[in-house]
Amino acid sequence: MAESSPGLTYAKLSWLQAWHIRDETYSAALAELVNHQYRHAFAAHWGDGTTSSSDGQRFRAGGRGESTGHVNPK
Repeated sequence: MAESSPGLTYAKLSWLQAWHIRDETYSAALAELVNHQYRHAFAAHWGDGTTSSSDGQRFRAGGRGESTGHVNPK
Protein backbone atom coordinates (compact mmCIF):
# COMPACT_ATOMS: atom_id res chain seq x y z
CA MET A 1 0.00 0.00 0.00
CA ALA A 2 2.74 2.44 0.92
CA GLU A 3 4.52 1.84 -2.38
CA SER A 4 1.35 2.47 -4.40
CA SER A 5 0.40 5.66 -2.53
CA PRO A 6 2.73 8.60 -3.18
CA GLY A 7 3.61 10.44 0.01
CA LEU A 8 2.62 7.58 2.29
CA THR A 9 5.28 5.51 3.96
CA TYR A 10 5.05 2.23 5.78
CA ALA A 11 5.63 4.12 9.03
CA LYS A 12 2.68 6.46 8.39
CA LEU A 13 0.35 3.59 7.51
CA SER A 14 1.51 1.63 10.54
CA TRP A 15 0.83 4.62 12.81
CA LEU A 16 -2.62 5.07 11.27
CA GLN A 17 -3.47 1.42 11.83
CA ALA A 18 -2.22 1.46 15.42
CA TRP A 19 -4.08 4.62 16.45
CA HIS A 20 -7.24 4.79 14.35
CA ILE A 21 -8.35 1.35 13.16
CA ARG A 22 -10.55 -0.20 15.83
CA ASP A 23 -13.60 -2.46 15.59
CA GLU A 24 -16.04 0.42 15.98
CA THR A 25 -14.27 2.72 13.49
CA TYR A 26 -13.63 -0.09 11.01
CA SER A 27 -17.29 -1.12 10.97
CA ALA A 28 -18.45 2.46 10.46
CA ALA A 29 -15.94 3.05 7.66
CA LEU A 30 -16.88 -0.20 5.93
CA ALA A 31 -20.56 0.77 6.07
CA GLU A 32 -19.73 4.14 4.49
CA LEU A 33 -17.83 2.44 1.65
CA VAL A 34 -20.63 -0.06 0.98
CA ASN A 35 -23.30 2.66 1.02
CA HIS A 36 -21.28 4.88 -1.32
CA GLN A 37 -20.79 2.02 -3.76
CA TYR A 38 -24.52 1.23 -3.61
CA ARG A 39 -25.41 4.84 -4.48
CA HIS A 40 -22.97 4.95 -7.42
CA ALA A 41 -24.82 4.92 -10.76
CA PHE A 42 -22.67 2.11 -12.11
CA ALA A 43 -23.86 -0.23 -9.31
CA ALA A 44 -27.31 -0.40 -10.93
CA HIS A 45 -25.79 -2.57 -13.68
CA TRP A 46 -25.63 -5.43 -11.14
CA GLY A 47 -29.20 -5.11 -9.86
CA ASP A 48 -31.06 -3.37 -7.08
CA GLY A 49 -28.96 -4.60 -4.17
CA THR A 50 -31.48 -7.12 -2.86
CA THR A 51 -29.36 -10.18 -3.72
CA SER A 52 -25.70 -10.98 -3.31
CA SER A 53 -23.07 -13.19 -4.84
CA SER A 54 -20.42 -15.12 -2.95
CA ASP A 55 -16.89 -15.78 -4.07
CA GLY A 56 -16.23 -18.13 -1.16
CA GLN A 57 -17.05 -21.30 -3.04
CA ARG A 58 -14.77 -24.32 -2.71
CA PHE A 59 -13.75 -26.35 -5.73
CA ARG A 60 -11.69 -29.51 -5.32
CA ALA A 61 -8.46 -29.11 -7.23
CA GLY A 62 -6.42 -32.15 -6.21
CA GLY A 63 -2.68 -32.03 -5.94
CA ARG A 64 -0.25 -32.40 -3.08
CA GLY A 65 -1.92 -32.95 0.28
CA GLU A 66 -5.16 -34.34 -1.08
CA SER A 67 -4.15 -37.90 -0.24
CA THR A 68 -3.21 -36.97 3.34
CA GLY A 69 -6.75 -35.91 4.20
CA HIS A 70 -5.73 -32.47 5.41
CA VAL A 71 -8.46 -29.88 5.03
CA ASN A 72 -8.01 -26.12 5.08
CA PRO A 73 -9.88 -24.99 8.22
CA LYS A 74 -11.30 -21.99 6.40
